[in-house]
Amino acid sequence: MKNILTSIGLLALIQFHPLQAQEFKLDPAGYLRNEGVDVMAFSDVYPEGKQTGVTIIMNNNRVAASGDIRLETSQGQWQPLPVLRSRQVNETDNSITVTLSYPDSSRHMTGFNPTLYPDFVFQYTIRVAGEGDDVIVTVDLDTPVPQKYEGKIGFNLELYPGSLLGKPWIMDHKAGIFSRTGEWSDNLLRIEYPMARQL
Repeated sequence: MKNILTSIGLLALIQFHPLQAQEFKLDPAGYLRNEGVDVMAFSDVYPEGKQTGVTIIMNNNRVAASGDIRLETSQGQWQPLPVLRSRQVNETDNSITVTLSYPDSSRHMTGFNPTLYPDFVFQYTIRVAGEGDDVIVTVDLDTPVPQKYEGKIGFNLELYPGSLLGKPWIMDHKAGIFSRTGEWSDNLLRIEYPMARQL
């Protein structure tokens, strides 16, 4: 096994409470499915088009996508992207595990808009597991995040506000309504978890 892993730990605990308790189960397509909610993990890999990573579909509407490690808190179009190394669907423990790494040497300082990767080389896994009516997302890095990158490198999950405008949200004992007017400062939800801890 690898050296002691640095864990971002439990990054996301997504709870869905339908009227009757159902469970998230892997379906034949390799998605976690539960009563109108699909959670996909790197089922389609096209990061430039915001179509990769952990994706949540509710009642046939994509409400969140691009759940992955990013090297900046606000991902831009020409920002560094990881390399997908492997994807495993494990029916025994009802999970999907992917292995990725930074940097992507095929993109570093190449092309019309060259991407500049920082001097931090690492590999990581993202595990998405259905546990009852919860989905647990766990991210493990193979090396600690250097101090100069703390607060910059993190797990991003992008919401699609077009589907959510005017709708309420509840998370971590906070609540609000997604604004229709573009005044997001009062409604911006940012949940921060410790970036690294020794296991």
